[in-house]
Amino acid sequence: MTPQPTARGAAIRNRAAAHGIDISHRDGADQLAARLGVHTATVYRALNGTTMPGGRFAAGYAAAFGADALADLYPAAERAA
Repeated sequence: MTPQPTARGAAIRNRAAAHGIDISHRDGADQLAARLGVHTATVYRALNGTTMPGGRFAAGYAAAFGADALADLYPAAERAA
């Protein structure tokens, strides 16, 4: 079964694109992973919803894009559940 795109994945893609990173290509996913300090596979798992981003991913994401960007990873509806 192929994982389906998620709202989290779309938010990550949009945030990366706003910072000049096109993660529709492997090079872009590699670039984002390096910027966040995680493996490229971790980026793909976050994009396709296989796993929820963990602490290292979140810390790198906040450092790269600002603390407000964490709402991309943990939407309010999920936090309330």
